[in-house]
Amino acid sequence: MNAPHEESWDALDTLWRSQTVAPPDLDRLQREARVRGWRLQAIVAIEWLSLLVVTAMVWRFVALKPGWQTIDTVVLALYACAVAFTLWTARNRRGLWQERALAPRALVEREIERARSSLRFWSMNSRVTGLMFVVLAAATLAETAGVLAPPGRGSWSTVALINLPLVIVSRILHRRRSRTLGARLERLRGLAEQLDA
Repeated sequence: MNAPHEESWDALDTLWRSQTVAPPDLDRLQREARVRGWRLQAIVAIEWLSLLVVTAMVWRFVALKPGWQTIDTVVLALYACAVAFTLWTARNRRGLWQERALAPRALVEREIERARSSLRFWSMNSRVTGLMFVVLAAATLAETAGVLAPPGRGSWSTVALINLPLVIVSRILHRRRSRTLGARLERLRGLAEQLDA
């Protein structure tokens, strides 16, 4: 009773396996990898430049004014988070900007690792911006309770509200990039399987 059914599945399996598969477009992969390498180098340069600018701003804010205030501690804590995040990002991307002279299979592996690195970056970025918002919300509560002085002429609630769109955009970008990077990872894994066959 099941034999005709099994035969049709066997025939379908044979038909499926006999389909011709287009060979991987290695030139396209090489071009995409080169563009990603350039983009990654530019992003890393911008991140380090941004850290230098933030360092100068923190130096101006904390070191060049008399006396130590509670706000200085908060600013230094946020600065420490920025430094730690930049160092973590640099470590996460270590060695991923070079793609020249790689064999096709090694190039696919490099691209897979770049995609994984990018997924880790967006996940961590979402966490760090969320943590920053929590710190600013806690500063707002401390200001309301009279424990923490307001930052300059503003208030901590204003700073928290200004940073809220950053948190929201970070979460949206995290979701969007996770979807596109997940699809890219699947495509690259399929390409790796084609090259291994």
